[in-house]
Amino acid sequence: MKYSILSILLFFTSATVFAQGNYKEAYIITLQNDMVDGFVDFSTDENNSRQCYFKKTLSATDVTQYAPGEIYGYRFVEEGKFYISKEVKVGTQTPASLFLEYLIKGNMNLFYLKSNTMEEWYFFENEKGEMVEITHDRDYKIDGKRFHDIRYKGRMNYVFQVLPNAEKKIKRTQFRKEDFVDITKEYHAYTCSPGEECIVFENDIKKKYVKSKFSIVVGADYHTYRFVSFNDPSFVYFKTACLSPQIGLRYDLQNDRISRYTDLFGIVSLSPIAGRASRDTTKNHLSHKSELDHSYKIDFKALKIDASLGIRFLPPSGKWRPTAEIAYSPSFIVKEDTRFNNSTQSLDFYLYTTHHGFYVGAGVYYFLNNSSKSLSLIFSHKRTTMNILGIDGAFEHWGVARRMQSTKLSLAYTF
Repeated sequence: MKYSILSILLFFTSATVFAQGNYKEAYIITLQNDMVDGFVDFSTDENNSRQCYFKKTLSATDVTQYAPGEIYGYRFVEEGKFYISKEVKVGTQTPASLFLEYLIKGNMNLFYLKSNTMEEWYFFENEKGEMVEITHDRDYKIDGKRFHDIRYKGRMNYVFQVLPNAEKKIKRTQFRKEDFVDITKEYHAYTCSPGEECIVFENDIKKKYVKSKFSIVVGADYHTYRFVSFNDPSFVYFKTACLSPQIGLRYDLQNDRISRYTDLFGIVSLSPIAGRASRDTTKNHLSHKSELDHSYKIDFKALKIDASLGIRFLPPSGKWRPTAEIAYSPSFIVKEDTRFNNSTQSLDFYLYTTHHGFYVGAGVYYFLNNSSKSLSLIFSHKRTTMNILGIDGAFEHWGVARRMQSTKLSLAYTF
């Protein structure tokens, strides 16, 4: 229940803060060719192609929405991305006005369009204003068989027919920005007079907008392991608990164009676990009483590897920042040495090697000297699913299952 509640809270929180936008310094170009300085929402490629959200100051609450055709275009100052309004036909759709991203502006303009489903289109525009669209079908099939789609190369041969050895060059061209930019620059080098600057604008396609960070994690792991009745989980055969140190590595991946407040993260950590699991006599279920007597004990030690993949909420500004996170988190038991003992026998015994579970966490970040480096303190709780336990057939007739829980206090340094 608590996992569902936190999931809902994270969803609505991220949806709310996403609506606040990711405004960057920019300027719009009016239909009268006037430039107006301000800030524009630096969103996803598709969102930026369909509208321009503009405000005059970063703190302003009034936001003006411009559709393609209402302004000539807009450009981000630091990010360098430049969009202009064009009426184009995308695939089989009817012609529509969109903000296309300039990759090269010159005698041969090169524009780019990308959808939220990762479909891509490139548009070549010559000096006469003639526009040729090329795209790539990732699921191209002929008679039910899938083929690599190279139909765009035929269109490129038409666009660059004046280039010497154009067909040979295009044959080596892959469907990617770098290749299209290179051949467009070759076109300018061939068609421009010596000393003439034909390229007015060139986008820096190597610039990345995804941020990644690593963290070193240390802390304490309070670990409980229980053997319960599969038919009645409230009845505990054995239980144990231990407090262990942990060490790990964390990786965070964030794209401000999607959300400034949430990111994806992954963690791998190691914790040694050890202890003695004794029969729990606090619950006296008569139906179980004759199955196991109080002399049964389990001695074990092992190395636990926790892997987590989830979503984190973190405000984008402030020296002190609260955080909350939720993740799918399997645990793996390795290097195990376990014995099952009673008054008459000693049996080889093993824990399940894989435990599937989820964890929730909350804490605080402290950012050092307004830099990207930070310290964080996170309190988290994890619970695994319950599965039937089969230990070489020894417990199958008892219907024994295992359940693991882990509570951690982690200190991380992010660099």
